[in-house]
Amino acid sequence: MALTTDQYLEKIGSFGRYQILLLVFLNGLIFFWFGWPVMIPVFITAEPPWRCVANSSICKLNGTMNSRHPDYNFRCNISRDQWEFVDDFTSVVTEFDLVCERGLYGTIGSSMIFVGFFFGGIVVGPFSDKFGRKITMYLSGLILSVMSLLAAFPEAFWLFALLRCLIGFGIGGYSIAAYVLLTELVGIRHRSTAGCSIWYSFNLSNMALAGLAYLVRDWRKLSIIMAIPAIPFVLGWFLTPESVRWFLVKGKTEKAEQILYKVAKFNKKPIPQEPLQDCEKQRLGDLRDLFKTRAMTHKTLISWYCWFVNGMVYYGVSYSSPFVGGNVYLNFFITSTVALVAYPALAWGCNRNVGMGTSTSAARVGSFLSSYIVYSQRVHKLLPFGIMGLNALIAGLLCMTLPETRDQPTLEVMETTDGGQNMELLAQDDEKKKKADDSHL
Repeated sequence: MALTTDQYLEKIGSFGRYQILLLVFLNGLIFFWFGWPVMIPVFITAEPPWRCVANSSICKLNGTMNSRHPDYNFRCNISRDQWEFVDDFTSVVTEFDLVCERGLYGTIGSSMIFVGFFFGGIVVGPFSDKFGRKITMYLSGLILSVMSLLAAFPEAFWLFALLRCLIGFGIGGYSIAAYVLLTELVGIRHRSTAGCSIWYSFNLSNMALAGLAYLVRDWRKLSIIMAIPAIPFVLGWFLTPESVRWFLVKGKTEKAEQILYKVAKFNKKPIPQEPLQDCEKQRLGDLRDLFKTRAMTHKTLISWYCWFVNGMVYYGVSYSSPFVGGNVYLNFFITSTVALVAYPALAWGCNRNVGMGTSTSAARVGSFLSSYIVYSQRVHKLLPFGIMGLNALIAGLLCMTLPETRDQPTLEVMETTDGGQNMELLAQDDEKKKKADDSHL
């Protein structure tokens, strides 16, 4: 009897040495290809407070003025030579004077990466289905690595914003492919553990970013230091396997078996005598498949909203580090450590993967808006947290209406994506076909 991919993985190691080594390597990629490029705007688009220059005949204010100071906008009515930035770091705000009527530009600069991220998630998802997870991952990684380095040199703000958008496009393609590639090589029992553990390095990279930003106060030098280590990781192409399930969907069973043989050998497990079950070639899924039935529409819309809120709250809290008071570097470090505690509980409590490409694009909408929600603290210092908290509460309540996916097999074809009922109907059809064949014989 032929074995499904999940059954095959259980025999050769659901989460053995091979999968653990792959997890460690992908964590290294996320450290340089996701964490630093996404979170560096906290520092390179930060706006320091300002003060009047010494002996100014026009600006007579004492002390420093931050965004919540009642005299914050006073500088907009005087000439530029009458005030100066306070602090010893530079950013695109200080470089291009993004203040007063240009004050929103800094927020735009930090949000542009999520515009690219959004389109990357939509465009690269079908590309990954057509050409494979591996080529998608490394092509996207090459794009974001090169663009990250180039983003340290622009002499015009619009070019900086464009490069940040292209970085986001690369991240959108890489992050989806990396997550799917790992979880497709892990058995049912350990899928949630692997899927959550791949993000540990994201928080570790943010903790390291806080320290490096504290030591390197020039935004261009910091950008270069963040970008250069990412480029050599493109050589990981020669160490990374292609997705077994992608080979099966494409009708390339022999190549899928070759990868599984390597997994079995590395995990020191015997190769099963049973053959690997073929998967019928199918058309590429599209947006229509996420709304084929009422149940699927329900799962799609709630998944989108939950990802939207997740992106908005996570990046909103992180980008708020410069505005909550105290030391910005310490604030960012503390917010980066919180998720490290949450990941083990998350791995134990959940197991979900529905409409990955479009869902992560929904998260990018929330991530994009997070910068502007943080900007709303200029209206009231508690407004950003009120917006994020209310949406998080609503999303949590809506999640309770979703069906359970824990310990369920990975669904290979769209016809099974409506859950247990469709799987039961398919099983009944198979049984009917078997009886009909028996009676014919």
